[in-house]
Amino acid sequence: MKQILQSLQMRRRVWLTRLCFVLGLLVSPLLAYGQVTVTGADATTNAGSPYATLKAAFDNINLASQTGNVIVISVTGNTTETASAVLNAGTWTSITISPTGGATRTISGGVTGHLIDFNGADNVTIDGLNTGGDALVISNTATGNSSALRLTNDASNNTITKCMLQGSGSSAGAGVIMFATGTAGGNDGNNINNCNITAAGSNLPINAVVSTGSASPNGNSGNTINANNIFDYFNAGTASAGVNLSNTGGANSNTGWTITNNRFYQTANRSYTAGNTHNAILIQTGSGYDISGNVIGFANASGTGTTNMIGVNTLVLGGTFPTSYTITSGTSVTLRYVAISCTFTAGGTVSNIQGNTISGIALLTLSGASTGNGIFCGISVASGIANIGTTTGNTIGATTGVGSIYTACTSTGGSIVGINVGGANTINIQNNTMGAISASGTSATISGGFVGVESTGHSGNITISNNTIGNATAENIRTGYLLSLGNLGNANTLTSTTGGTSAMAGIRMTSSTGNILAYNNNTMRGWATSGTVIAVTGISSAGTMTGTTPSVTANSNAMGTSSLGFVRYAAANSGALTGISVTNTVATSHQINGNDFRGITYAVAGSHAHTYINLAGATAANNVSQINNNTFTNLSVNTTGSVTFINHTYDIAATGSLTVDNNAIVTAFNKGGAGGTVTGFINSSGSPAGATFNLTNNNFSNITVTGATTVDGVNNTDGGTINKNLSNNIFSNWTCGTSQVRGMRINFGGGAGGSGNTINNNTISNISGGGVVQGISIGTSGTIHTLSGNLIHTLSSSGASAVTGIFSDSPTGNIQNNKIYGLSSSSASGTVFGITVNSGAHNISNNLIGTLTASTATGNA
Repeated sequence: MKQILQSLQMRRRVWLTRLCFVLGLLVSPLLAYGQVTVTGADATTNAGSPYATLKAAFDNINLASQTGNVIVISVTGNTTETASAVLNAGTWTSITISPTGGATRTISGGVTGHLIDFNGADNVTIDGLNTGGDALVISNTATGNSSALRLTNDASNNTITKCMLQGSGSSAGAGVIMFATGTAGGNDGNNINNCNITAAGSNLPINAVVSTGSASPNGNSGNTINANNIFDYFNAGTASAGVNLSNTGGANSNTGWTITNNRFYQTANRSYTAGNTHNAILIQTGSGYDISGNVIGFANASGTGTTNMIGVNTLVLGGTFPTSYTITSGTSVTLRYVAISCTFTAGGTVSNIQGNTISGIALLTLSGASTGNGIFCGISVASGIANIGTTTGNTIGATTGVGSIYTACTSTGGSIVGINVGGANTINIQNNTMGAISASGTSATISGGFVGVESTGHSGNITISNNTIGNATAENIRTGYLLSLGNLGNANTLTSTTGGTSAMAGIRMTSSTGNILAYNNNTMRGWATSGTVIAVTGISSAGTMTGTTPSVTANSNAMGTSSLGFVRYAAANSGALTGISVTNTVATSHQINGNDFRGITYAVAGSHAHTYINLAGATAANNVSQINNNTFTNLSVNTTGSVTFINHTYDIAATGSLTVDNNAIVTAFNKGGAGGTVTGFINSSGSPAGATFNLTNNNFSNITVTGATTVDGVNNTDGGTINKNLSNNIFSNWTCGTSQVRGMRINFGGGAGGSGNTINNNTISNISGGGVVQGISIGTSGTIHTLSGNLIHTLSSSGASAVTGIFSDSPTGNIQNNKIYGLSSSSASGTVFGITVNSGAHNISNNLIGTLTASTATGNA
């Protein structure tokens, strides 16, 4: 019996051993290859969990609708996908995919197409966790039209968060993440947040996120790309983008996306072999976008280093770009970059571009593009309604320092543009800051250019206000040629160029044709140029307006501040300097009020002309024009060219008015270069009778010039029949050179039968020169001039010329109740006249003429 029991026990042990072996054979493959566990799915389709691949898990889930199920997919180990993991539409409550086990899990493959494909799938969350050691990488190494993740056929309300997404798609429509076409409403409401979106290995993707979509109403809408690091998207020969929302699916194939708080950057130099325009964010259709809080540029997510873009062709560089380098040989390509490029649907919902930072970028190109988006543009809105910085200003460049954005062009004129707009809808550009910007040529014959805000044909209403163009650092916006010890570089000093026409402009609006154009409370400071023919402009506005009540305002702008001046010339320059120029026609109202101009300095004397305020054009519809309360503060310029403080050539309507009131030189104005003219106010329009013109309460005093420089406080050559009132102005304390000096020069009279020009209660005093000196000079045309209550005293000349209080060539005039004294000439052949009338019938009465000192002195002649 005992032997029988022992035998049975032995057999039992053998059987158990064999059973364990068999079970081991069955279980061990699952332990070795079961990397994806599914819970909560339909019992029938969940029977195979765990799975070796995500595709296998999706395939089983796709076998049933999963109605109401809360499904959890745990990635417990790395998977290698050999075909697309496709998740079809289902009626589950939710699906969550996460890594487990306290380690990084990778879902990878070289799948031509899409590694993970949400085919109509909704309410799916891929959560990479990034806590407790858990992390998830989704990586597709295939090139061509491939992605790490695609959403298609109305895949909606999905969330991808805290993952590393990697792809190498190299076709124009490919991306690491792809939003494809919709069938009955689009791929909507998806959220990609807190992810790293980048390359899979050494093959970089052409786009990080791309969306094609379908025509409305099946476009992709309401998707969110938030708080991601989007980097190392690049193609040497084709245009690339961080986020590319295309219009290939038709109008409104993408609309209403939120793209916020992302960082876009390149971790290594990028060399381009073809002339394309590249973008961080590219929007080609739709409206109602929120593009806010993004950081574009630098070499990492921490905001250090630079995104370096080099158009190479056959170019060979020495040194380190962009800090200190040389161009050894070869040529570059016409590379261009627009950080945020938007073509919104015209007339759609307003889009917001707020609080973005575009900084830490360097570009080398052959392109000499100087208008539109230039060679580099921070924000471009080609069409649609947009608010740019209205709630939180965008920063283009940096708020301190220099060289944060640097371009070098190998052909003349390549310009950096801060913001460029177009289209026919309302645009508001407010509270934005631009600074630390350098636009350089690559040789002494080439100069870069800069424009803060640009439009080349915007036909809607536009407001540009409270923008700061130039940070608090001296010479932080620079154009010309930057060189140091024979090397080019973004932090180098300005070196003179011998040519290369380009421009520096704060706000430049060309062919603007809307109803309301407003340029108010903007500040331009800390500019510098070494170009020899660069034109410098604060604000310019041009175009034939088309609205029912068209108006232009340019009020309370500052060209220079008390702490930092407007512009410094590092080389002899012949390009014109213009403060504010408004040449829009058909506007019924113009206002240029409360602006200040200061801080124009020179390392080397120039030959260019200055015009600080220019209101010019020709139309019968200009009803109200105002140039009031502008100040010209302590200007000291060194140019042989002419200087005009206010220039007006608009024809005022018969029922319209022009008021030039309370404008003033503050402290002093000095012109170091001999030559040209200095004029406080020029009026050369041809306005009809019935129009009103008032030049009142202006103070053009404390002027010093040298040499053969003509000075006129007023030069009024209006050839129309308008009656003019010039009263209560002050022209005092002028120290002049050898040319003619006139306090007020009036060359045309008023309308026939009217009261003519009234020139009353002006003060012209303490003026000295070496040529002809006249207090008030009246020209030959017109019917009536009335001069009354003017105070003219202490005029002197050291030359063999006449000093005259009032000089008239007018055919008729009334010269009454004026006070003239203290006129003198120190020349032996000089003459002094209180009042001189060359022709016509004049009523000269009740004038008080005091001391006249010269070899020939006459009260009335």
